[in-house]
Amino acid sequence: MRETVIFSVRARAQRGMQVRLNNRAGKVLVHADPNRLQQVFLNLALNAFRAMPPGGCLVASVAWASSGDRPQVQIDFEDQGIGMLAEEIEKNLRARFTTHAGSPGLGLRFVRK
Repeated sequence: MRETVIFSVRARAQRGMQVRLNNRAGKVLVHADPNRLQQVFLNLALNAFRAMPPGGCLVASVAWASSGDRPQVQIDFEDQGIGMLAEEIEKNLRARFTTHAGSPGLGLRFVRK
C-alpha cells in the first residue's frame, strides 16, 4: 500500500489531490503476488482520482478484520467523489464498461478478479 501511495504522486499532483494511508494493522505479511496487489491498489487509486474534484483526498485504510478462526486484513479505499448508483456498481465490474473516454474499461474487472 505504501508503495502505491508513493507511486501515485505524479497522478495525484496534477490535480492537487492528496492520499492518506491509515495503517491500523501494522506490518502485515500476505501470501499473494505483490505485483498484482500493487496493480489492484493502483487501479483503485486511479479510479478514485478520476472520480474526485480537484483538491480531493483519497484515504486508503488497512486494518485487521475478524472472520472465524483465520485472521484477515481489510483494505478500504474511500474517496471524495460523487459515488455510484447501485445499478452502476455491477456495470463497473464488467469487462469493457467505462464512463471515461479512452479507457479500456478493464481496471475494476481486474480488481474483482
